[in-house]
Amino acid sequence: MTVHKGSKMITKEQKEEIHQRLRDAGVRKLGDVFNLINSVNQGHADESAVWGLVDDLITQQEKSKKAPLVMQSAPRPYIIKGEKIIGDNAIEDMNFVMSNPHVIGGALMPDAHRVAPKAMPVGGVVVTDPDWIYPSFVGSDISCSLLLTTFSNELAGEKWDKAMIDQFAYLLRQYTYFGRAMNPHQGQFHQSGLMDCVPQMQSPTGKMVLKSALGAAPTDFATSGDGNHFVEFGYVDDGKSRKLAILSHFGSRYVGAVIAKEYEKFALEQWEAPKGTYDAPLNVNTPEGADYVELMNWAGMFAEYSHRQVHKNLMYAMYERGYRRLEEQNQVYSRHNFAWLTSAGWVHRKGATPTPEGELAIIPATMGDRTQIVLGLGNPEVYESASHGAGRVYSRGQALQQFKGDTAQYVLANYDVTLIGGGADEHPLAYKKIQEVMKHQSDCVRPVAEFIPKVVRMADPRFGYGKR
Repeated sequence: MTVHKGSKMITKEQKEEIHQRLRDAGVRKLGDVFNLINSVNQGHADESAVWGLVDDLITQQEKSKKAPLVMQSAPRPYIIKGEKIIGDNAIEDMNFVMSNPHVIGGALMPDAHRVAPKAMPVGGVVVTDPDWIYPSFVGSDISCSLLLTTFSNELAGEKWDKAMIDQFAYLLRQYTYFGRAMNPHQGQFHQSGLMDCVPQMQSPTGKMVLKSALGAAPTDFATSGDGNHFVEFGYVDDGKSRKLAILSHFGSRYVGAVIAKEYEKFALEQWEAPKGTYDAPLNVNTPEGADYVELMNWAGMFAEYSHRQVHKNLMYAMYERGYRRLEEQNQVYSRHNFAWLTSAGWVHRKGATPTPEGELAIIPATMGDRTQIVLGLGNPEVYESASHGAGRVYSRGQALQQFKGDTAQYVLANYDVTLIGGGADEHPLAYKKIQEVMKHQSDCVRPVAEFIPKVVRMADPRFGYGKR
């Protein structure tokens, strides 16, 4: 039927055609149209207003239509290091991830293990076009990282006797904060200089997220999470000497979590995505994309400054207790769960460590095994990456079922390590052996020293775990 404009009344047939046009265009809210039609038929409005409103609604609907999120026809090629020690499910997940739009390359490191079906596995490296970044490939614990401080105190003839162990255990209990614990010294955040580096937001979303992050920052500053996060006393052995050291592992806490949550959601909302989709790219040239990059970088600074403050707190307490040679030290900082813009594109490393040629990095194991201090070899086929640890054999839930008894007693009896906190989910046998992992990335890094833990502080055991 052809509608002839200019009639004084809107007929039943014309109503049906209007309804069909709007429905075909995807317009769902039709109340204003039919109210106007009634006004026309009652002589209170001109019928041309109806056609104008219909055209406007269809135009608005076309402008608001989302682009479909279309997967690539096949996974982009990527290198797998240590395939025989990686579960099939992690490789299946990586294959799916490597099929996402704007993905151009990647690698899977030997510590790889599943996080959730079709999600980027731990140990994954994914490279995307320079215009596109994936908040979900960075993850919620933005800039989870490690800091190693090595002191000049040589321990060649010194024993870690009970008095020494007890003293360091006391310091970890009194001067570190885990899980939901807040930093009681909020002034440390305000003195850190981080407020001088707060980025300017371009979008309402960015302003909202920044406000939430800043609200949590003072109490989360210089605190550690739960799970596999830790602060440890031990010693570094480079084959020539053994020196007292502190090693810490945690990320940006709620600051990073709120950034990740809101931008993963925002990115997904920009696309017409299949049901059950979790990952979506964000254009860095939009105000929201630019804001995410700025916030991710600031969360990275927050995590690094937090590590350095934790070490300062412990060093001050050590100095008060007689350790007088703490001014001579070396520090190595190493981060993962981040995205770096390189000549190849955005390199996302979720549970993978950047290892450019000649740079030091840290690859931790379990609370009982030796952390590896390595020199990067800059392997281009894995985008200058290595594992971020040993990698899990059992998921947290599986480990809770598999390993019974007191984890602290097990670690003390088998590794001579004093454990404060920690639970069966972090049992050493829940992880791959670090030396096996290192064998599969010998062309990525070269070990130069080891950190041997003696006193380890972790969060108290937890018993509920989410899927992502």
